[in-house]
Amino acid sequence: MELPRGYKFDSKEDCVLNLKKSLYGLKQAGLNWFLYLRDSLLKRGFSQSELDPCLFYSEKVIILIYVDDAILFAKDKSDIDAVLQSLETDFNFTDEGDFETYLGVQVKQLDNDKNGKSRLSLTQPQLINKIIKALDLEN
Repeated sequence: MELPRGYKFDSKEDCVLNLKKSLYGLKQAGLNWFLYLRDSLLKRGFSQSELDPCLFYSEKVIILIYVDDAILFAKDKSDIDAVLQSLETDFNFTDEGDFETYLGVQVKQLDNDKNGKSRLSLTQPQLINKIIKALDLEN
């Protein structure tokens, strides 16, 4: 890292800069971003899971975070829309709508069961095929 223009020190070897915010690409940048996101969600009434720190939940919405991707779950789309609208004040993001895969997991929304409850199918066909091939079980 180089000193900003206008700063002069006798010995650059003994120079330490105190950054007021994280720079993209530094080791701690990802952690600082996550802490900012966490604080923003907690401020909005979400709770953080004790078992998985990347899982946040409220009465109506569940949010899963992986690096800089998030999945939001809710019974009513309007609840998701309200959370996204609230987060727009702190973050620039793209709502990519419904998803079919996430981290190698295929996600399908199934018809409601006989009790009217929503159902999801989660499968990992790429992983299954990789294992079958590795174990030479293709035939």
